[in-house]
Amino acid sequence: MKNVASALLLALCLSSPTFAQDTSAQDTSAQDTSASSENPADQIAATLRRIRAGAEQGNSAAQFNLGVMYATGLGTVQDDAEAVTWYRKAAEQGNARAQYNLGIAYRDGRGVPKDDVQANAWLRKAAGQDLPQLDAQDGVHPSQ
Repeated sequence: MKNVASALLLALCLSSPTFAQDTSAQDTSAQDTSASSENPADQIAATLRRIRAGAEQGNSAAQFNLGVMYATGLGTVQDDAEAVTWYRKAAEQGNARAQYNLGIAYRDGRGVPKDDVQANAWLRKAAGQDLPQLDAQDGVHPSQ
């Protein structure tokens, strides 16, 4: 089951339209993905390198995806605090999905101390970006 979830997350990361448009992140690993196309573990490692390169260059979608990889342990050691670090970098650039995940981290106390004020602030920012599914899911309204 974990292999199926890993494959789905990998596909999600690779298909992210925002990340796919960042050619600087793609160029850094062109040889990585072609050299390891047979072994799924090698593909995940190559994807992690590519996403990390984009994240370190300031690409908010890559920062979000790296946060997801740390939060789930896909291709790396699971580390909620490191996930929060990358979510915060992306959230501060206006990435709604990162703002949402950062809000949930504060709400649940994952990787940061539980803080309802911070949780609500980040969830409101995410909800304020025309993401109605966030409003309905968490009862967050941008005007609150």
